[in-house]
Amino acid sequence: MEGISVLQGRDRQANEFIGLHLTSMAGGRTYADLGEPQTELRAKVEQATKTNDPALADLQKQLAEVSGQRDTVFKGETLRGLLLTSYGFSEFGRKAEQAALVTFVGAGLLLLLSIAGLVHAFRTPATAAFAAPERAKDRATA
Repeated sequence: MEGISVLQGRDRQANEFIGLHLTSMAGGRTYADLGEPQTELRAKVEQATKTNDPALADLQKQLAEVSGQRDTVFKGETLRGLLLTSYGFSEFGRKAEQAALVTFVGAGLLLLLSIAGLVHAFRTPATAAFAAPERAKDRATA
């Protein structure tokens, strides 16, 4: 039971803690959204390097910031996905455990019924008929 509560805690952590921080980071932009500004800044840094632009240091700082945000968002989404996946498979495990319990109870019931059938078979004489049809003579008098 403790393992289940730990996994439910991971689900909560993934959605409420990591998910919340990822939406507040980088202005709510996703990994894919941050790709375009990163590409533009790389092109600007390359151009500034060729022309010896005095704004090169500022552009490199912006590029490092956007790259850091993009890497952090990627890692955060990956971690969040892994935590949610482990929680999801733990739910499959719980359902399989419940199905196994029902199956074992059913198998036990069938075992008891088989034993009862064998006991009945040994106690009943071989000449006793089961569900024998009524005789025509008995039906006429009734």
